[in-house]
Amino acid sequence: MAEIEDDKSADLTRTRGLKLIWLTKNKQLKEAKSLLEEEVDLNCKDEDTMYVYEKRALKRCQHAMSRDLNPNTPLLSQLEKGHVIDSSQSSLIMRQSARKDKVLCLMDILFEQEDGVCIRLINALKLDYPWISSHLHREFIKEKTKFTREFNQGLSNVVNKQISPMVLGPGAEECPVPTTSKESLQCVETVSELLETFQKLNYRHLGVDPIEVCNMALCVVLEEKITQYKKTIDNLKEKLTKLKVPTNNIRVIKQEILNEKEAAKLLEKQIKIKDSAISHLEYQNALLKQKREALRKTRDMSNDMCAVCNSKCLRRQSSFNIYK
Repeated sequence: MAEIEDDKSADLTRTRGLKLIWLTKNKQLKEAKSLLEEEVDLNCKDEDTMYVYEKRALKRCQHAMSRDLNPNTPLLSQLEKGHVIDSSQSSLIMRQSARKDKVLCLMDILFEQEDGVCIRLINALKLDYPWISSHLHREFIKEKTKFTREFNQGLSNVVNKQISPMVLGPGAEECPVPTTSKESLQCVETVSELLETFQKLNYRHLGVDPIEVCNMALCVVLEEKITQYKKTIDNLKEKLTKLKVPTNNIRVIKQEILNEKEAAKLLEKQIKIKDSAISHLEYQNALLKQKREALRKTRDMSNDMCAVCNSKCLRRQSSFNIYK
């Protein structure tokens, strides 16, 4: 049962942390700080409207109270003066015969009281039962401190395990567990900034104007956008249905495309063959040019030799004519 109550109180502390966000977001920092410093457990009570830590403190002192308390008329009068119980509750206790039954009835009434009953009971017991008053006061302080620590741990978990991974991703820097009211307020400011970033990112990706949807919940905006997208998709489906080509025509078109591809491949092969033939002809042409050039040079040399021979013949003829 204790574990169940601890889990319930942890959930409640996380809820309180989210409620503090709005004070911080609206720049009401003094109010938020006062809330954290004066009553860190405000608006966080169990099903019986008593603060969780008050109920825990009473349970821890229940054995001592059952053992030592004697709910007689003077004690009940003192409790009435201290606004711990009222007259009808006092009469109900007095109707019990045995002391233990009276104590059990008193404990049942205490557990049904509203918040603040622990402090009033501590003050009422100081005169006649100072040891119980001191014991209850110690347990009260201990449980309240523990509850504050649970609240800070819950607030840190909200940031590190829920909001931060959702906004910044799993590798985001973790927020340390607050140990003071100032650090708690800073943690609340971090939550406010993360939520504001998350809101802006969603509005930007959805393509909406934040001013136009400032009074709408994000889930409503998402629902409207999804509805618009569905309508757009339906319209596109209708257009595609109207433009749909009959199956036979599609087969003919596919066959024509295949034929065109085959013709293109064949033409590509023919072009390669022609390119190869052109390259061969160019090579043959180059060889013929080289042969022509060689023949031209040979002809020139022959002409030169003929000219020399003719010159020599003329000189010989001339000499012959002189001797003659």
